[in-house]
Amino acid sequence: MTKIPTFVHTEKTAGGAVAAYFGFEKGMKKPEENACVNVTYYGQHGKQMRNFLKEDDDAVLITLRDPAERAVSAYNWKKNKTGRDYEKDLKKVIEEGTPGPANPQKWDVEDFRKLTNLRLKPYDHYWAGLDLDDQRIKVICKDEKFSESLENYAKNELNCTNVPNGVPQIHKATNDDTSISEALRLKLYDRYADDKKIFDHFCK
Repeated sequence: MTKIPTFVHTEKTAGGAVAAYFGFEKGMKKPEENACVNVTYYGQHGKQMRNFLKEDDDAVLITLRDPAERAVSAYNWKKNKTGRDYEKDLKKVIEEGTPGPANPQKWDVEDFRKLTNLRLKPYDHYWAGLDLDDQRIKVICKDEKFSESLENYAKNELNCTNVPNGVPQIHKATNDDTSISEALRLKLYDRYADDKKIFDHFCK
């Protein structure tokens, strides 16, 4: 691979953390000279990977998240407005080491309707026109090993020399102590079955 990967941002999958980790700054129009990932498209959720994979040596980075957890995060983000101030949250995380402004929640079956019709781009939108296992695509799963996986990819696969030790938490819309009942989780998996299939393919 001779070209740096382009980060394709799927909404509510830790995109802010990825962008910050690879040096994104507001108003950035092109990658820094020593960048090892192009994060200039951060925030543009609808970009499809085929737009960046024209040549054999092109590459992209994309993140995926459990569809039930993604739905909860999207609801909190869009309905409750938690964690929406990028600059404030970034400063809070760096200076105070806090997890963000969201409160713990308990989600159950009666909350199902709140977590549908969130207008999130489905995962297959990003793979349109491509094979799921296209070798030019690097998938990082937003799970308990997310930071470790991202750091390993940056330092060992891309040989990045200008990334920090540790991945920052940005836009944290869901508290770590939030729970989703098993019954609700299963209903959400059924509702977002196509996303679950792609998530399981890479992250199960």
